[in-house]
Amino acid sequence: MSLVKAKSVSVIGLGRVGLLTLFHLARRGFKAYGFDINEKLIGELKNKTQPFKEPEFNDLLNKYHKKIKFVIHPPQSRYYFICVPTPFHNKEQGMDLSFLRLALGGIKKTSVKKYVFIRSTLSPGTCQKLAAEFKPLKLCYFPEFFREGCFVEDYKSSSLSVFGSQNIKSFQMFSQFRFSKDTVFCSLEEAEILKIACNLFHALKISFANEVGRLAKRFKASPHKIMEVFLKDKNLNISEKYLNPGFSYGGPCLSKDICSIESLQDTQKPQWLLPRSVE
Repeated sequence: MSLVKAKSVSVIGLGRVGLLTLFHLARRGFKAYGFDINEKLIGELKNKTQPFKEPEFNDLLNKYHKKIKFVIHPPQSRYYFICVPTPFHNKEQGMDLSFLRLALGGIKKTSVKKYVFIRSTLSPGTCQKLAAEFKPLKLCYFPEFFREGCFVEDYKSSSLSVFGSQNIKSFQMFSQFRFSKDTVFCSLEEAEILKIACNLFHALKISFANEVGRLAKRFKASPHKIMEVFLKDKNLNISEKYLNPGFSYGGPCLSKDICSIESLQDTQKPQWLLPRSVE
C-alpha cells in the first residue's frame, strides 16, 4: 500500500519523551511542530536551552533546531504524537488523564480525520474508552520503553517497539515515521499491558536484588559476589524460563526454599527485611 508522506506532524507535551519523539521526526525529514502549555519551556527550547538534564539532548536540540518549530498554540496537523503526563492519583481514581483529555479535545476541534499516537503511560482499557469518547479521532497507542538518564542510549539500541491499534490501516499510516523496522502490531489492550508489564518486571528485578542484598548482609556475605555469580546462569536465571503464563511452579525446592527464607522473619524484625535500598 503506497502512502503519501505527511507534510507535517505535531508532538504535544515536550518532556523527555516528547522531545525525543521530535528529534526522531526531524531526523526522518518531517516538518515537526512541538507544543506545550508551558510557555516558559517553549521559550527555553526556542533559545536552544535544554530544559532538563538528559545526556545528548543538548546536542540533538542544536542539531535539529532549524527543522523543529516550537509553538505556544496547538498546531494543526493530520498526525499527532501525545506525550503528556498521566500521574497516578490514587487507587480509586487511578491515573490522571486531564492533560490527555485536554490535548485530545483540542485536536478534535481542528478537524475530524486525525491520527493520534499516544505515548503516555496508560492503564489497560484506557485507549478504548478514550477512542469512544473522542470519536472520530483515530486513537492508537505507541508506548515508550526508555530510562530516565539514558533516553538517547535506549533510543539507539531499542529492541522493543509495539504499536496498538483497532485496525491495520493506522499501523500502515504510522509506519511512514520509521521508528523501528521491527515494530510489533497488536491490539490497544495488548500494547497497554506490555508497557505496564515491562515496568512491573523491572520493579520485580530491583526488589529481588535488594532482598538478596539484605539477606547477604545479614549473614556477612557479599551481595555483589552473589549477584555476579547469579547472573552467569543464562539457562535458568537470566532466560525465558518460568516466564510463560500457566503452570510452571513445581518441584520441591521452589516451595521449600521460599518457606526457609520466610522462616527467618523472627520477632526481632531482621534488618534485611526493612524497606530500604542496598547502598
